[in-house]
Amino acid sequence: FSEDLSVEEKELNFEEMLTEITDKETLNNLTKSISDKGASIGVYYNYFEQLNIHAITIAFGDKIYYIENNETITKEHISRLLELIASSGKMAVFNLKELLHKTEELNIPSLAIENKKGICDLAICSYLLNPLKDAYTCSDVARETMGITLKTREELLGKMSDFEMYSLDRHKYIMYTCNESFVSSNAAEA
Repeated sequence: FSEDLSVEEKELNFEEMLTEITDKETLNNLTKSISDKGASIGVYYNYFEQLNIHAITIAFGDKIYYIENNETITKEHISRLLELIASSGKMAVFNLKELLHKTEELNIPSLAIENKKGICDLAICSYLLNPLKDAYTCSDVARETMGITLKTREELLGKMSDFEMYSLDRHKYIMYTCNESFVSSNAAEA
Protein backbone atom coordinates (compact mmCIF):
# COMPACT_ATOMS: atom_id res chain seq x y z
CA PHE A 1 0.00 0.00 0.00
CA SER A 2 1.25 3.42 -0.88
CA GLU A 3 0.96 6.15 1.71
CA ASP A 4 0.71 8.81 -1.02
CA LEU A 5 -2.80 9.96 -1.79
CA SER A 6 -3.87 9.73 -5.38
CA VAL A 7 -5.25 12.91 -6.92
CA GLU A 8 -8.79 11.54 -6.61
CA GLU A 9 -8.34 10.90 -2.88
CA LYS A 10 -6.78 14.27 -2.25
CA GLU A 11 -8.84 16.54 -0.03
CA LEU A 12 -8.74 20.16 -1.08
CA ASN A 13 -8.97 22.47 1.89
CA PHE A 14 -10.16 25.76 0.47
CA GLU A 15 -10.16 27.22 3.99
CA GLU A 16 -6.35 26.96 4.04
CA MET A 17 -5.99 28.28 0.48
CA LEU A 18 -8.31 31.27 0.96
CA THR A 19 -7.34 34.82 1.87
CA GLU A 20 -10.12 37.35 2.27
CA ILE A 21 -8.90 40.81 1.30
CA THR A 22 -10.57 43.69 3.11
CA ASP A 23 -8.09 46.57 2.77
CA LYS A 24 -6.64 48.55 -0.14
CA GLU A 25 -2.98 47.89 0.72
CA THR A 26 -3.39 44.11 0.51
CA LEU A 27 -5.48 44.52 -2.66
CA ASN A 28 -2.74 46.69 -4.22
CA ASN A 29 -0.13 44.04 -3.36
CA LEU A 30 -2.30 41.36 -4.97
CA THR A 31 -2.81 43.55 -8.06
CA LYS A 32 0.96 43.97 -8.43
CA SER A 33 1.56 40.23 -8.06
CA ILE A 34 -1.01 39.37 -10.77
CA SER A 35 1.22 40.92 -13.43
CA ASP A 36 3.99 38.51 -12.46
CA LYS A 37 1.84 35.37 -12.67
CA GLY A 38 2.39 33.14 -15.66
CA ALA A 39 -0.50 30.84 -14.79
CA SER A 40 -4.17 31.17 -15.62
CA ILE A 41 -6.21 33.20 -13.17
CA GLY A 42 -9.61 31.72 -12.34
CA VAL A 43 -12.36 34.27 -11.74
CA TYR A 44 -15.82 34.14 -10.17
CA TYR A 45 -17.64 37.48 -9.95
CA ASN A 46 -21.03 38.49 -8.61
CA TYR A 47 -22.99 41.68 -8.12
CA PHE A 48 -25.76 41.57 -5.53
CA GLU A 49 -27.75 44.64 -6.51
CA GLN A 50 -30.07 44.34 -3.49
CA LEU A 51 -27.07 44.77 -1.15
CA ASN A 52 -24.87 46.84 -3.48
CA ILE A 53 -22.15 44.20 -3.08
CA HIS A 54 -19.56 43.49 -5.78
CA ALA A 55 -17.72 40.26 -4.95
CA ILE A 56 -14.88 38.56 -6.78
CA THR A 57 -12.99 35.35 -6.07
CA ILE A 58 -9.75 34.79 -7.95
CA ALA A 59 -7.43 31.80 -7.92
CA PHE A 60 -4.04 30.97 -9.32
CA GLY A 61 -2.10 27.89 -8.36
CA ASP A 62 -3.02 26.98 -4.80
CA LYS A 63 -3.91 30.55 -3.76
CA ILE A 64 -7.48 31.85 -3.63
CA TYR A 65 -8.52 35.43 -2.83
CA TYR A 66 -11.99 36.74 -2.04
CA ILE A 67 -12.70 40.47 -2.25
CA GLU A 68 -15.91 42.44 -1.90
CA ASN A 69 -16.49 46.16 -1.73
CA ASN A 70 -16.54 47.74 1.72
CA GLU A 71 -15.60 51.08 3.35
CA THR A 72 -12.10 51.04 1.80
CA ILE A 73 -12.44 48.82 -1.29
CA THR A 74 -14.85 50.26 -3.85
CA LYS A 75 -16.56 48.74 -6.87
CA GLU A 76 -14.03 50.73 -8.94
CA HIS A 77 -11.17 48.80 -7.28
CA ILE A 78 -12.89 45.52 -8.14
CA SER A 79 -13.59 46.75 -11.68
CA ARG A 80 -9.90 47.66 -12.16
CA LEU A 81 -8.87 44.24 -10.84
CA LEU A 82 -11.20 42.54 -13.34
CA GLU A 83 -9.84 44.76 -16.13
CA LEU A 84 -6.25 43.84 -15.19
CA ILE A 85 -7.01 40.12 -15.20
CA ALA A 86 -9.05 40.27 -18.42
CA SER A 87 -6.39 42.29 -20.25
CA SER A 88 -3.59 39.96 -19.03
CA GLY A 89 -4.69 37.20 -21.40
CA LYS A 90 -4.69 34.78 -18.46
CA MET A 91 -8.35 34.93 -17.36
CA ALA A 92 -10.16 31.61 -16.99
CA VAL A 93 -13.87 31.40 -16.17
CA PHE A 94 -16.41 28.63 -16.16
CA ASN A 95 -19.08 30.56 -18.04
CA LEU A 96 -17.98 33.69 -19.89
CA LYS A 97 -21.50 34.57 -21.00
CA GLU A 98 -22.66 34.67 -17.38
CA LEU A 99 -19.63 36.77 -16.37
CA LEU A 100 -20.35 39.26 -19.17
CA HIS A 101 -23.93 39.60 -17.99
CA LYS A 102 -22.89 40.13 -14.36
CA THR A 103 -20.21 42.71 -15.22
CA GLU A 104 -22.26 44.65 -17.77
CA GLU A 105 -22.72 47.73 -15.59
CA LEU A 106 -18.98 47.92 -14.80
CA ASN A 107 -18.10 48.72 -18.45
CA ILE A 108 -14.80 46.83 -18.46
CA PRO A 109 -13.06 47.46 -21.82
CA SER A 110 -11.24 44.10 -21.90
CA LEU A 111 -14.57 42.29 -21.53
CA ALA A 112 -16.16 44.11 -24.47
CA ILE A 113 -17.14 41.76 -27.31
CA GLU A 114 -14.42 43.06 -29.63
CA ASN A 115 -11.66 42.74 -26.99
CA LYS A 116 -12.09 39.26 -25.49
CA LYS A 117 -8.67 37.80 -26.32
CA GLY A 118 -6.99 35.26 -24.10
CA ILE A 119 -10.05 34.54 -21.94
CA CYS A 120 -10.57 30.81 -21.44
CA ASP A 121 -14.21 29.75 -21.10
CA LEU A 122 -14.11 26.26 -19.59
CA ALA A 123 -17.73 25.51 -20.42
CA ILE A 124 -16.93 25.95 -24.13
CA CYS A 125 -13.63 24.06 -23.81
CA SER A 126 -15.49 21.18 -22.11
CA TYR A 127 -18.04 21.07 -24.91
CA LEU A 128 -15.30 21.01 -27.55
CA LEU A 129 -13.58 18.12 -25.75
CA ASN A 130 -16.81 16.16 -25.29
CA PRO A 131 -19.67 17.42 -27.47
CA LEU A 132 -21.86 14.42 -26.58
CA LYS A 133 -22.76 15.78 -23.12
CA ASP A 134 -25.64 18.22 -22.88
CA ALA A 135 -24.46 20.06 -19.76
CA TYR A 136 -21.14 20.75 -18.05
CA THR A 137 -20.64 21.58 -14.40
CA CYS A 138 -17.63 22.85 -12.56
CA SER A 139 -17.41 19.56 -10.65
CA ASP A 140 -17.50 17.62 -13.98
CA VAL A 141 -14.56 19.66 -15.27
CA ALA A 142 -12.63 19.12 -12.01
CA ARG A 143 -13.15 15.37 -12.22
CA GLU A 144 -12.47 15.02 -15.96
CA THR A 145 -9.49 17.36 -16.34
CA MET A 146 -7.88 17.36 -12.90
CA GLY A 147 -8.97 14.00 -11.46
CA ILE A 148 -10.44 15.72 -8.40
CA THR A 149 -13.92 15.11 -7.01
CA LEU A 150 -15.59 18.26 -5.72
CA LYS A 151 -19.10 18.81 -4.45
CA THR A 152 -21.52 20.03 -7.08
CA ARG A 153 -23.21 23.42 -6.93
CA GLU A 154 -26.42 21.67 -5.82
CA GLU A 155 -24.60 19.84 -3.01
CA LEU A 156 -23.12 23.13 -1.80
CA LEU A 157 -25.99 25.57 -2.40
CA GLY A 158 -29.03 23.41 -2.98
CA LYS A 159 -31.44 25.11 -5.36
CA MET A 160 -30.67 28.55 -3.95
CA SER A 161 -29.39 31.36 -6.10
CA ASP A 162 -26.02 32.91 -5.32
CA PHE A 163 -27.82 35.86 -3.69
CA GLU A 164 -29.97 33.61 -1.49
CA MET A 165 -26.91 31.64 -0.33
CA TYR A 166 -24.87 34.80 0.26
CA SER A 167 -27.71 36.24 2.35
CA LEU A 168 -28.24 33.02 4.30
CA ASP A 169 -24.66 31.77 4.72
CA ARG A 170 -21.94 34.07 3.37
CA HIS A 171 -19.16 31.61 4.29
CA LYS A 172 -20.77 28.74 2.38
CA TYR A 173 -21.22 31.03 -0.63
CA ILE A 174 -17.51 31.99 -0.50
CA MET A 175 -16.50 28.30 -0.34
CA TYR A 176 -18.59 27.68 -3.47
CA THR A 177 -16.84 30.54 -5.30
CA CYS A 178 -13.52 28.99 -4.27
CA ASN A 179 -14.58 25.80 -6.12
CA GLU A 180 -15.40 27.76 -9.27
CA SER A 181 -12.29 29.93 -9.36
CA PHE A 182 -9.88 27.13 -8.36
CA VAL A 183 -11.22 24.78 -11.04
CA SER A 184 -11.19 27.56 -13.65
CA SER A 185 -7.57 28.37 -12.95
CA ASN A 186 -6.23 24.84 -12.66
CA ALA A 187 -8.28 23.17 -15.40
CA ALA A 188 -7.19 25.88 -17.84
CA GLU A 189 -3.62 24.85 -17.09
CA ALA A 190 -4.36 21.13 -17.55
